[in-house]
Amino acid sequence: MTLCSRYVVMAVTFSPESGMDNEAGPEDALRMSLNRWLESKVEPNIRYAQKLASSCAQGAGFGREEFLNGEPLAPFLAEAVRDAVAPAVVGACLGVLRGFWNVRSGNARSKNECAGKKRHLAGRALSQGLLGGAVGFGAGLAWKTQPLAANVALRSLQSTREARDERWLQRHPINYA
Repeated sequence: MTLCSRYVVMAVTFSPESGMDNEAGPEDALRMSLNRWLESKVEPNIRYAQKLASSCAQGAGFGREEFLNGEPLAPFLAEAVRDAVAPAVVGACLGVLRGFWNVRSGNARSKNECAGKKRHLAGRALSQGLLGGAVGFGAGLAWKTQPLAANVALRSLQSTREARDERWLQRHPINYA
């Protein structure tokens, strides 16, 4: 806290209008003004953020229930995982090919460099294959669960928008008279 702001806080809190006695020190005055500020500005915003988060979660639950029509989520996810295996296999194959291609197309200057690259061929091909499989599985799973995710996001946004509109109307009441 700067020197100037300390004197401003002291002047405001020790004025006769504030109702504070002159026995309190500047730290007590700052603490009281900070508490007033927290109560008036921060707490309503925290409650509003909590309300937004709960309405978002509630909307997401509504979206999931609407998409699944009351059926459990586990069979839907099991089917999506089964369908995501094919892109995972394609990704793994492409990854292995990429691992082999990097070593084969390298510009080796001598036979020793070429032999060193061949030693790590299996490790590179395996790591590239695992990476390609993971990317393929993730892409396949995202593709199969996209309708569910879209519905959940839509309902979540609608619920959050309703909470935001409600707060706006509280702060800006419409007077029709």
